[in-house]
Amino acid sequence: MNTNVKETRGEILDALNQLLQRNREAERGYNEAAENVKDAELKSLFGAQSRQRAEFAQELDREVRTLGGDPE
Repeated sequence: MNTNVKETRGEILDALNQLLQRNREAERGYNEAAENVKDAELKSLFGAQSRQRAEFAQELDREVRTLGGDPE
């Protein structure tokens, strides 16, 4: 593998890991909001958003591993 390909792969892995971290933070934030809000509709919405971010994180984790990286 030439240097340019390794650098590009590294950049892609860095970007994916940043997205993964942001998704996990968003998942925690939505989960916390769902736990602390009284309105049932908002609780449901925040819970759904948290679950969606967890699914996104799983997909990003899988992509990082597919490219030979270690998810952060």
